Order: sequence, then C-alpha cells, then structure tokens
Amino acid sequence: MSLDQVETLDQLLLFLEEWRSVNGDEFVYDANGMLALLGACLRNLSKFSLDADFEELSEMFDAEQKAMLSKLTIYASQKSNG
Repeated sequence: MSLDQVETLDQLLLFLEEWRSVNGDEFVYDANGMLALLGACLRNLSKFSLDADFEELSEMFDAEQKAMLSKLTIYASQKSNG
C-alpha cells in the first residue's frame, strides 16, 4: 500500500505499521525516519490535545507498545556523549 491509497484511519495505521523507508525499499529500515514521524505525532499532540484526551491512555497501548514507550523514554533522556 502506498500513502496515496490511504483513505481511513485503519489504513493509515496499517501503512505506518508496515512502513520501512520513504523510498519503499523493503530491505532497508529507516529508524530515523520512523522516529521523525513519532516526533511529528508528539508535536501534533502537544499542539492540539486536551488533558481529557489522555484519560484512557493506559488502555490504548498493549504491553509491547508500553515497553517500547519506556525504552524510547530511557534513550531520549540520556545525555549525548558528543
């Protein structure tokens, strides 16, 4: 599926779950690209969400997703050695 074929939220979620790189190369994974998308999502939440939007947050993610969020938080909190 390509981005121009996405018409519903479910299709967008599936597209993002299977996304590997901007150029569509199925053998290369662009982690920095995916993290840039995550950053855009976080900026979107910061701009437009209300506190009430987060009341059911704990129910939105499964255990694997929560573990990934924890891992990202740990890495994002570390100071750069450079």
